[in-house]
Amino acid sequence: MPWQPPLGLAATVRHGYSRWMIFLRTPLLELAGIQATAAGFPKHTHDEYVISVNLGGLEQVWLDGSSFEVKPDMLTIYPRRRCRQPQPERRGLAMPVAVCGAGGLPRLFRLSAA
Repeated sequence: MPWQPPLGLAATVRHGYSRWMIFLRTPLLELAGIQATAAGFPKHTHDEYVISVNLGGLEQVWLDGSSFEVKPDMLTIYPRRRCRQPQPERRGLAMPVAVCGAGGLPRLFRLSAA
């Protein structure tokens, strides 16, 4: 399991494809900034919902067999456990992201299960 910073602590996490600056961690939500350090990401999944805002540049996204383009100032919400492969148009593309666990999204937005 990768290292996780303690709750509330800002930290920088690097791996082969990106650099994450984690601004806030709570039991419900993680807020971070991500910067692509490679030409793209391999296909992968997340156990959490991922909400991101593209602040500049284009991004091609493959999601479970379908492709679409994310333009600047677009918001994307990626479902849990869906295979995806984001491909930014350039290295260094940066965007804020929120990562929210399965039970966190309804609690954050006070949504009912019904």
